[in-house]
This record gives sequence, C-alpha cells and structure tokens, in this order.
Amino acid sequence: MILQIGSREDMQLRTLVNIFNQIFGQKFFQKLRTEKKLGYIVQLQRMFEGLAMSISMYVQSDHTNPIILDRMIDEFLETAVEEVANMPDTEFQKYKDTRSKLCLDKPVNLDSEFVDYSDIICAKVYDFGYRLKLFDLNERVTKGDLITFIRTHIIPSAPKRRKLSTHVWPLGKSPSYSDVEKAKIVDDAEAFKERQDYFVHMDQHSGSNIPTSTSSSSSMTTSTFHNTQ
Repeated sequence: MILQIGSREDMQLRTLVNIFNQIFGQKFFQKLRTEKKLGYIVQLQRMFEGLAMSISMYVQSDHTNPIILDRMIDEFLETAVEEVANMPDTEFQKYKDTRSKLCLDKPVNLDSEFVDYSDIICAKVYDFGYRLKLFDLNERVTKGDLITFIRTHIIPSAPKRRKLSTHVWPLGKSPSYSDVEKAKIVDDAEAFKERQDYFVHMDQHSGSNIPTSTSSSSSMTTSTFHNTQ
C-alpha cells in the first residue's frame, strides 16, 4: 500500500512525513508482525519518486490473503491519531531528537554523499541545504501538527488521502472482491490512472513536471498473479 502525500519540496509536509515514519515504522512492525504474525516481511517507510513523496507499507504473508492484509493496514492507521494524542510529551520529544540528529549527521562516506546529491539533481530540486531546513522545522513541530497531518492524509477517511494498493496473489487462488466495500475492478489501468489525483511518474531525465496536488481523496486497488510454487 502506498499513500501519496505531496511534493518533497514542501518542507513542512516532508518534516511531518519524517516524524510519522520515525514513530510508526517500528510500531507497524511490532503490531502486524510481532503481535499479529501476519508475515515475515513487514515494513513501513517513506518513499521518494522524483518529486512525489509517499509513505509505503508492505506486508508479505504466506497464510493471509491480500484483501485482509489491506484491511488490517487500514485498521492500524486508524489508530494513529489516538496513538499520538496519548503519547507522553517526553516520548514525542525523543522521536524529534532522533530526527534532528539525522538532519545534522554528515554523510558517512563519499558514496553516501554522492547518492544524496545525485538524488537531488535528478529530481531537479537543487536544494542542497535541505537538511538544515528540515532541522529547523523539526525543532518546531508539535503533536498537534502531526495529528492534523494524520487526519488530513493518513487515516482511511482523510480528505486528502491518495491510496494505491497492490495485491499479489499466487497462481491458482482467484481473488474475490465481492465482499469488499466500494471495490473497483480496473480493466484499463492507464485510463483509470489518468482520471485519478495521483502524481504521475516523473521521468528524471526528461524534466517532465509533476501536476499540482488537489484536495480530493482517491483510492485504487490493483491485483497481480505470481507463481509462488
């Protein structure tokens, strides 16, 4: 599942994506893998594709079908507002301190510095001082800011939520979406994508622009079949 949030050039939004990832990355693993034992590979992480900034959630299971996994990810996200609201200020500050340290950390070697700079250049952002900007914003972010962000972009009822969910099924097991509320069967993927408020894939070498994000909420589910035998 991918939740597209907005442009990586929006530093305030990027700060909130970072702190959300810092808090819920481990909690996602703890809840869905350690407690619910849904699968061996479970992860939540931020993701950049050109200028598009997203939060990616991935669960690979050999015993639970993708429809249920999708639903359980949404159930986890539904609890995020309460999780932050009930978090002690000292704990929230520790997460902020960790993010601030990461903003100020220098590249560990020439290779990591090259990867960082090349990513900035390929995305045509050219903001080589972005770490100091993120540090300043991170120092000022509040629990209220994060709760507003979650209510706006993350929870299933969020007004600006843009969700792409990809389900991979083993051969021989046909998916049934008849019991899923508001399920959409996509026959023409290209035509469907053109009607959605998702960012287009940016060709990093052509210089094509990403369209401005809108305030509408949209959702898309795709299914693929894979021989796991």
